[in-house]
Amino acid sequence: MILAGRQAGVEELLRGADLFVLPSRREGLPMAILEAMASGVPIVATRVGGVPEIIEDGEDGVLVPPEDPGALAAALGGLLDHPDRRAAMGIAARRKAEREFSLADAVDRYSEIYREIARKGAPC
Repeated sequence: MILAGRQAGVEELLRGADLFVLPSRREGLPMAILEAMASGVPIVATRVGGVPEIIEDGEDGVLVPPEDPGALAAALGGLLDHPDRRAAMGIAARRKAEREFSLADAVDRYSEIYREIARKGAPC
């Protein structure tokens, strides 16, 4: 395990990872998960906040209940013991990141929000 502190060049670190783990008690929509997905790394994360909106359990990652170390350990062991499953999840994660979370898509979504506000004449 590497606890490297604040780093530049995270993409390179992620490319060398077997999996990405985010055992949070609370989250919004974590960019760290999106970065890991874009790097093709499968995710193990707690089912909190916006995480289930990003990760499809069993498809591109594994979701576990928060504050359940046994479930977290089982999910980690399950992926570490099955490299083919881990690789398939990493491929699925990258595809989803490219399909649903690209910069171009984000710009399009924000543009649509602003157009909708302008159509309604709502004050900003």
